[in-house]
Amino acid sequence: MRILLFDMTHPVSDLTAEESEFVYAVKLSGKTGGQAALYQYIKGESPKVLTTFEINDAGESLTSWLQENQFEFDVVINNLEQINGTKLSETSVEEWNESLYINLHVPFMLMQAVTPFIKDGGQFIHLSSTAAVSGENADVSYAAQKSALESLSKSLSRQLLSRNIRSNVISVSQKYFHEAADIKQVSGLIIQMCSVPVSFLNGQVITLDNGETLS
Repeated sequence: MRILLFDMTHPVSDLTAEESEFVYAVKLSGKTGGQAALYQYIKGESPKVLTTFEINDAGESLTSWLQENQFEFDVVINNLEQINGTKLSETSVEEWNESLYINLHVPFMLMQAVTPFIKDGGQFIHLSSTAAVSGENADVSYAAQKSALESLSKSLSRQLLSRNIRSNVISVSQKYFHEAADIKQVSGLIIQMCSVPVSFLNGQVITLDNGETLS
């Protein structure tokens, strides 16, 4: 099984790589720089750079490389995210655009580039936050952009039905995403969804928040 993660620096990436044999990840050179590299995790070694590309040109450069090397992925994990932690009155236009770039623009460009290389019957897994529905921490940019991501996933799940490619979201409360044990539980769910796929789980948001958004 080949797994692709959109953010090599996210804490779930290394944990996912520990439990899976063929894992690849994208690493951005900067928050708004536009440069990125595709890495392959290798057991007992440092990750290896396979190719570099421009984010805004991913539909050409990354797509061409994947085609030339006959790559296919079983699971694509969108774990890109940026939290500003600022309220509406405190959020500058630059901060809004920077988080928009990480939370939506880059995932959009990467999804466009890699979707043709996902095996029929494969899946997208997107990491989101309960801030999308609860507005927790009053971070307006993060909440708005994660809400948009969840809508994007639902639309994607319908568009890819003909290929039986599913798209689901794991929404995690920030309260439960700080300790190593909590992150490992999230990673464990990702691994479970990768290794034991449920063919009729599609277009859903799986919420991990200890029931807080029920109130």
